[in-house]
Amino acid sequence: FDQPFSAILAWQATGQPQADYRARLRVVDAQGGVWAEGLFPPASADYPTSRWRAGEVFWQYYDLRLADDAPATTAKLVLDLVDGDGQTGGEPVNLADLTLEGHHFERPAIAHPYSARLGDQIDLLGYDVAPLALKPGETLDLTLYWQAQAPVAKSYTVFTHLLGPGGAVRGQKDDVPLGGRYPTDRWLPGEFIVDHYRLTLDADAPEGLYRVEVGMYDPAANAQRLPLIGGDGVRQPEDRALFDIEIRVQP
Repeated sequence: FDQPFSAILAWQATGQPQADYRARLRVVDAQGGVWAEGLFPPASADYPTSRWRAGEVFWQYYDLRLADDAPATTAKLVLDLVDGDGQTGGEPVNLADLTLEGHHFERPAIAHPYSARLGDQIDLLGYDVAPLALKPGETLDLTLYWQAQAPVAKSYTVFTHLLGPGGAVRGQKDDVPLGGRYPTDRWLPGEFIVDHYRLTLDADAPEGLYRVEVGMYDPAANAQRLPLIGGDGVRQPEDRALFDIEIRVQP
């Protein structure tokens, strides 16, 4: 998601290097795709490797940034040394295994499909929910599946409510998608967003059958909700998706 991250490396000279090397760090997937790359002085630009003395130890931070079209996949953080002529010194070293929380362009499996359009660009495709029986104070796991059909101009907040008998909100979680890590104004058209929420039921929640409602609002416009059009083309009351599945709350 075009996210910055840092690697910290420690170096020790076993002898005096004969060339000025730069450290090349890359994030490489199993197919050889490179999703981040940087060239850095191992210690500092003012102290090149040709001046290192045997036994010296250095620590350094290296900042990398994932490409904005990086896929969701596994990868490795790979290090090699490059001299002034662009030649590598020795074999690359795999430093770490990584999991890239990137973009999904293949439709995921959805336990409960749902069809709604929020505003002009965002589709709600369905949800997963578990467990289907709770006690007061316990937590419901909710996964929402979104897809942007066009670039989204604003960052919207998702609201998720657990409604008890009579429609009272007995559990709630409002957040920017993916726990704040992936706001809607950065979504790519056509990608699928798998978005997780945890709703804790009130400790004094009465027993009965509960339902989940979700939607989006603009926090910069007095929390005005996005219009929500159902799969039948009709705007939904209160601009919310009210899911059919019921959660039983027991004392």
